[in-house]
Amino acid sequence: MSWLQTHWIPVALLAGYGVILVRHAIEGRRGTSGRADYYIGGRTMGGVVLGLSFFATYSSTNSFVGFSGQAYTYGAPWLLVAPAVVIFSLSAWVWVAPRLRAFTGAVDSVTLADYVGFRFESTLARFLAAVIVIFASFLYMIAVFKGIGNLLEVFLDIPYEAAIGFVFLIVVFYTAVGGFISVVKTDAVQGIVMSIAAVLLFWGTVRGAGGLGALDAIRAAPATEGLFRWDAAMPFPVLIGIVVAGTLKFIVDPRQLSRFYALADPTAVRRGLIVSTIAFLACTRSSCRSDSTRTP
Repeated sequence: MSWLQTHWIPVALLAGYGVILVRHAIEGRRGTSGRADYYIGGRTMGGVVLGLSFFATYSSTNSFVGFSGQAYTYGAPWLLVAPAVVIFSLSAWVWVAPRLRAFTGAVDSVTLADYVGFRFESTLARFLAAVIVIFASFLYMIAVFKGIGNLLEVFLDIPYEAAIGFVFLIVVFYTAVGGFISVVKTDAVQGIVMSIAAVLLFWGTVRGAGGLGALDAIRAAPATEGLFRWDAAMPFPVLIGIVVAGTLKFIVDPRQLSRFYALADPTAVRRGLIVSTIAFLACTRSSCRSDSTRTP
C-alpha cells in the first residue's frame, strides 16, 4: 500500500493509458477483415492520424529522450538536429510518400520487403530485404525498450527487468490484436501527448534554469563555455554525420515508410505533411531550447 501511495500518480496515468490501448486494440480488431487491413489499415486512413503517427513513430525514447540527453555531451551544436528533422521529414512527405503509396498500391504490397520483391521480381531480393529489416529493427527496439525500462524503473521504483516485461506484454497485446489500425491510433494519442510534453518541458526547464537569460551565464562559466563551440565534443564534420544518420531514417526506415502505405488519397498526403511538420516544429524547438538552458 505504501508503494501505491507513493506512486499513485504515474500508476493512475498508466492505467488510463492502458484503457486507451485496450479500446484501440478492440477498434482495430473490428476494423480488420483482411491482410491489407491488418498490415496497413486497408489503404484508407486519413492524413491527420497518419501525420501524428509518423511523428510519434520517430519520437520514441530513442530520439525524444536520447537526443535530448545528447545535448549534455554535444552542446549547442546539437541544435542542428532541429532543422535536420524538419527537412528530412518534409522530404519524405513530399517526394517519398506519394510515389510509394502509388507503387505499393499498384502491386498490392503491404511491407517494404514485399514491395522490393515485386519491384525487382526477385524472391531473393524480398528475402534479403526482410533479413535487413528484421536485423535493423531488432537493434532499434533494444534501444527503445531499454529507454522505457529505465524510465519506468525510476518513476515506479520497480526492477528494470519487470519494467521491460510489462512494456513488452502491452506492446505485443495491442499490436497483435488490433494490427495497424490499433498502432496508428495509439501513435496519434502518443503524438499529441509528446507535443504537449515538449512544450511543458521547455517551459519547466527554462524556468528551472532561471529563464532564457541564464544562457549568458552558462556561456560565460568556465565549466560550460566549451559547449557553445562547433567542435564542443567532436570535429564538426563528424557531428554533421551523426545528425544526418539520426534523421535520414525518415526516408528509409520501414516503420516510417509503412505509414505512407496506408494513405487514402493525395489529400491525405497533404494533410499528413502539414500535421507532422507542425508536430516536429513544436517538439524540436521546445526540446532544443530547453536543452540549451540546462547545465551539465
